[in-house]
Amino acid sequence: MNVLTLFGSFFITLFSFILAILVCFGSTTNDSPLNRIYAAQLDISNINFSTLLNIDIPKSGIPSLDNLDVPSYFNLGIWSYCMANSEKKIYQCTKPAGIRDFNLQRLLEDNFDNNEVTQLVGSIIQMAIPKDLKDDMDLYNSLMRCMAVTLVIGIALMGLAVIVNVIRWLVHRPFINLVGRVLALLSFLSMGISAGTSTGTYVLIKNILKDNYKEYGIKLTLGRNFYALLWASVVGCLANFVFWIFTRQNNNRPFLMRQLPTAPIVEEKY
Repeated sequence: MNVLTLFGSFFITLFSFILAILVCFGSTTNDSPLNRIYAAQLDISNINFSTLLNIDIPKSGIPSLDNLDVPSYFNLGIWSYCMANSEKKIYQCTKPAGIRDFNLQRLLEDNFDNNEVTQLVGSIIQMAIPKDLKDDMDLYNSLMRCMAVTLVIGIALMGLAVIVNVIRWLVHRPFINLVGRVLALLSFLSMGISAGTSTGTYVLIKNILKDNYKEYGIKLTLGRNFYALLWASVVGCLANFVFWIFTRQNNNRPFLMRQLPTAPIVEEKY
């Protein structure tokens, strides 16, 4: 029984660890598959200049964002983000610079020259941020920081869980089983908090922008790859905890040693 539970625990933890690593470093570089892993995508491709500037602009007189050298999409990761043109082709990702806050105007100011076009579009986006989003932005950013911190903690705990699992192959002590179970439980809780806060926060922001989309033309969508990997890692942590629960601790020798045949003892006769 221990052979199955310990090997199952090892592989499921290692798999969850790898998934969490991909989530953590999503959108930190313009290389596949990391550039396709993002928590949310900000879409300003249909930004409504007429409404925002309160003037009647003919559709033919509005230049495209590509012509203005402004990205149509921002793929938001944890530490950085990637930019894409109107065809959703990613052409650049920023370098990681700490936990990213959700600041629409800064997305432009960080990466473009301080020219009139950048100031104009940045000011327009700042105008388009709904009051509900502005009022609670500190709360949302705090939740995003919580998501990032608990994700890093979960990755560290899973790394330790893999090491403890290997030790358990060689050394059988009830204390090691206890440590394995505690690490499995804490990693599940940490990853669960990370996934829950991230999903909940971006769903709230998405709904707030959705209510104003017709007026301003700005919307947010969640990254499917990001959340598929993140929640799969959470499920893996839960499975690891279950495996540890069923790992027995009433044997005196580790299961690897119990698999070795023992030579019969021959009594010498005098």
